[in-house]
Amino acid sequence: MELEDAKAKLITKDSMLRKEIAEEEKSIASLRQGLQDKESPLQVAQSRHWTRSFRPGADRCLDQPHYRLKDELDELPQSIEALRERLKNSEDTLEELHRLHEDFSKDVLNREHTISLERRCVTVRSLKPTQEKLQGL
Repeated sequence: MELEDAKAKLITKDSMLRKEIAEEEKSIASLRQGLQDKESPLQVAQSRHWTRSFRPGADRCLDQPHYRLKDELDELPQSIEALRERLKNSEDTLEELHRLHEDFSKDVLNREHTISLERRCVTVRSLKPTQEKLQGL
């Protein structure tokens, strides 16, 4: 029956969609963890830079560690911003996947309802005498 085949296909697509949702949720959790992992080193680098800037006399020099620390202070915020952007995109994707899942669920319910109505109609038609039987043919 066409409707049952269509329903089976919808259920299959819905199951694939649920897997995608689970993968996207794992991705979001990973991105959030990555953000947390980057924010602590940023705070440490900022503190180190601040502490170095108040060193007295000759200790306050522009040496290789100072330049590396400045590079780190430039790179970490960019990295954090990139992670935030990826997180936002992943959250938008997850929201869209949830909407699709909801649409598929509604479609499956509609198909089930249609199949139920069609079965009732077939039953009623089989019980109802045909025109030929009524005419005695």
